[in-house]
Amino acid sequence: MYSKPYGNDPAAALQAARQAMRENRWEAAALICQEMARAGEGWKSELTTEDQLNAGVNAFRKDVSIRNSETLTRLPTFLRVAGDVRIENCPNLTTLPEVLIVNGDLYIANCPLISKMPLQLEVNKHLRVFGCEGPLSFPGTCKIRMRSRFSEGTCLSAIPPGLDFPGGLSIADTPVRIQQFPPNYVAAGTLSFIDIPETLDLPEGLQVGSTLSFKRCEGLHKLPGGLQVGSGMLLDSCLNLEKLGQDTQVGGTLLAAHCPNLRSLPEGLRIEGDLEIKGCPNLESLPESLEVCGYIYLEGTGPDLKVGRHRGKILRWVPN
Repeated sequence: MYSKPYGNDPAAALQAARQAMRENRWEAAALICQEMARAGEGWKSELTTEDQLNAGVNAFRKDVSIRNSETLTRLPTFLRVAGDVRIENCPNLTTLPEVLIVNGDLYIANCPLISKMPLQLEVNKHLRVFGCEGPLSFPGTCKIRMRSRFSEGTCLSAIPPGLDFPGGLSIADTPVRIQQFPPNYVAAGTLSFIDIPETLDLPEGLQVGSTLSFKRCEGLHKLPGGLQVGSGMLLDSCLNLEKLGQDTQVGGTLLAAHCPNLRSLPEGLRIEGDLEIKGCPNLESLPESLEVCGYIYLEGTGPDLKVGRHRGKILRWVPN
């Protein structure tokens, strides 16, 4: 465990931090930087000069793993890592770096006091955040090249307009009410929600560049109007879903399965692929304005379903 033996000698502290990094003692290195940040502006200036950053004070050239630390409360202001970063089971950690650049994956788990992501966050691969109660905010710029996943109790606060997850965003197994997307939010990649028990309100005019999916989302009661999905849309086992929003457009196939409270499809619904409805026994009608460019598959719907004069070809209809 690090004790503070350096007095007012930042050079000795920097040398000790580098030695700890070479020995893969990441907690010790982080604690040294933590004490340096607390020591005053004179030490802080030593940490933030370009020469010190280039010297590798907190530019790690390999994977970084910090686990099971009850002492660590903050990480260095600037952190660049050539490999992966894993931060796990640090119950008193409150502060991530203001600038965090990770060439590999960033994995944060069971750090309940973290409340905001870095001002500048760049992750070249995947971002995974588990068990961080937050709620987490995104105060600055965020670039995640591959998929981002927040799950196991992790809550997101408001996502600012323009913040995107081009590799895809997945939110799973969170008990907290989700109202984090701004109006007319544009998600360039996939967007998925899994096991969301609380009310899930999505904004009007939501645009998703790829696939939009909901699995076992009991908190989903309705979908917003003007929803645009570039690829397919999946509604699976959303027991309380009652309706979709008007003028919804789906660029691929729309599959609704095991949604017992879904009673109707909206006016203005256009589907570039197929429409598949399975196990929705209370579906009452298909709107006349429905446009399906592919085929329509109906299985497990009510026997009194009114199909109307829509633009689509029913390939299979097997009512209950």
